[in-house]
Amino acid sequence: MAGQARSLKQRTATLTVLPPCDLCKMESPLSIPQTARYDAPIAGNGWAYLCLYHYIAYAVGRGTKLIAESGAVEREIVSARQRLAEEGA
Repeated sequence: MAGQARSLKQRTATLTVLPPCDLCKMESPLSIPQTARYDAPIAGNGWAYLCLYHYIAYAVGRGTKLIAESGAVEREIVSARQRLAEEGA
């Protein structure tokens, strides 16, 4: 379809728990890393989970925006308790 603009809508992924930023962990291994909000390509290193700061500074592509699933942790706790009750623990 020549001549038509292609939509560059960013993909999103909903996760139960958001991972820590890979670059925060590398830069300050003794500090608590920021929560990653993106999974994006970075120059020379493939892909990384990135906080907003590192996404702006180092991402070389749009990547995927990470969204925390609302209530997912609570559902996991309830599910784990139910499994334990069924096992008689």
